[in-house]
Amino acid sequence: MRFTRARVIPVLMIALTGAGVVALQSPASADVSTTTITSPLDGAHYLVDDAHSDPVETVTVTGTSDGTTGDTVDIRCFGVAGSRDWNGGAFAVPVQVDGTFSAEMPITAAKASCRLRAVPDSFTDGASLAAFSGPTITTEYLTSTKVASGPHAGMTYDFDAVFQGSKAWNEFHSVGRGGLFGSQLSYPGGISSNYLWSGAAAGLPHRSGAVRSAVRIDGKDAFSPYTAQAALNFVDRPGAPALTYSAQRDASGVVTIRETDPYVLCSSVTTYPPDPGACPEFKTAGVQLERTYTTADSDRQVRVRDVWRSTDGKAHSISGIYVENVNTVDAQSGESTVVGMKLGHGGYFTDPDPQITLTAPWPLANSAELRESNTAPDGDLYVPRGAVTFGFPTGVQWEQNGLINLVAASIRVPGGDYRLIRQSFVIGTTDAEVLAKAKVNQSLITPYRPDAWIRPAGGTYQGNNVFNTTGAGQTVAGKRTFLIVIQNDGSGSDRIRIRGAAHVNGFGATYLKGATGHTSITYAVTHSDYVVNLAPRSFSYLRLVVRPPSSAHGQGATFPFTLMSLNNAYRRDVVAAQVQMPIS
Repeated sequence: MRFTRARVIPVLMIALTGAGVVALQSPASADVSTTTITSPLDGAHYLVDDAHSDPVETVTVTGTSDGTTGDTVDIRCFGVAGSRDWNGGAFAVPVQVDGTFSAEMPITAAKASCRLRAVPDSFTDGASLAAFSGPTITTEYLTSTKVASGPHAGMTYDFDAVFQGSKAWNEFHSVGRGGLFGSQLSYPGGISSNYLWSGAAAGLPHRSGAVRSAVRIDGKDAFSPYTAQAALNFVDRPGAPALTYSAQRDASGVVTIRETDPYVLCSSVTTYPPDPGACPEFKTAGVQLERTYTTADSDRQVRVRDVWRSTDGKAHSISGIYVENVNTVDAQSGESTVVGMKLGHGGYFTDPDPQITLTAPWPLANSAELRESNTAPDGDLYVPRGAVTFGFPTGVQWEQNGLINLVAASIRVPGGDYRLIRQSFVIGTTDAEVLAKAKVNQSLITPYRPDAWIRPAGGTYQGNNVFNTTGAGQTVAGKRTFLIVIQNDGSGSDRIRIRGAAHVNGFGATYLKGATGHTSITYAVTHSDYVVNLAPRSFSYLRLVVRPPSSAHGQGATFPFTLMSLNNAYRRDVVAAQVQMPIS
């Protein structure tokens, strides 16, 4: 799936200016070859918001040219270097006998910053712009999308926010519409790069061939306000969810956007895509998403904080697909690009056929580095590259060229509590720049990450870089003695609490400090009072010695061993030791 951006070509009433009708009129000259827009002035800034979007405000554009009566010009706002990328402002604007021209232009002719120019109406995309000068103008957006009619009229289910920074600009929609909807690097003179992110951190409505919704809650397809409206239509259905949001930019230029999306179910809908006729009403899923976008690095980075919150006091299991969409069109040439991706220590590779899913475990946090064009030279100012950094266990699914999914199979939300999921996005021009910033984001996303390893005496360790609370993939069998490693895999110093079972099925446990020695810490470990302070990437050791029951009848036992960060109680890891007695 790709997002497409249609050019807005408004219909305008053009006011003619200048002298009245002359007795004799010279024949039309050749095409206009040079123009200068004199108004608005360079640096003009406009805002489209709910109070000024219907009708859209207009601005008077005036200028001079070497044309005359009978000539016309088109007023366009150009972005990416080259003349193929533009938004329309006013068309077939008549030139007066003295070469001047004037027209009313909607301020939506600009999205973020671009260079306003008047070009001949016969101008060909790709031709030189050197002879056509004009100001850089900026239009930012903060508008709501609301239900138009019916009992839910006026209810908000999406928003559009466009903010221009000093080094980049970003567009945001609600999570269901497209999340980080667009990102471009910005340069002086209204010039920008191609898009990189084109719908990222998104939980999108159903796509062609999809067999499930982007978010499933407790095994059922669930819908945000936008996806509920897009897939099922609110109409007059009771229980329709409303989105709330706010956006601001502080004095230092940092943009913060907060949105809340209550998720709903249609319990009678059992197929996907859903049949609107089979959904008489919406019912709460008991979960809402509280998302925060924050910009950094002069808007070249966007950090996304998702709080999945239980609203009904019950525990919930969420299966989520975060869509990370990368632009695949070069605005300078109009040609398609082939996106490259790199995970971990391997090289860049392109869209495989058929699609593949690369599964965890990886060290967390991790980053997927992406190039808008895998063949563009490193350092190309107009064909960007970037990285998405994530701190949750996931499979990385390459669905098609430019469309990457982060598949979080199981996000467990405690009853009456929340689960935090974070992602960070970088846009830049070189692989080295992007990687350096991604590594910083890995540290910010995962400051606390306890990691337990375990091995039986004489055996090999299991559990390094495996994180779960079930012991899956990090349970080992042995006779009596097990060595346990406690590692701080986070980026900050951490206090890690350790708990182990004292008795299981007639077996007892003794816990000893260190890899060697005889210092017992059994009471502290079995009463959750044993805490170690560890710097990033440092280790601590202890041993578990299992005492068998007094008589052997083939019984067995599993001793779980839990680590928990005291700085973030949701950061836990569990390993387990299994013992088995022979049958006497």
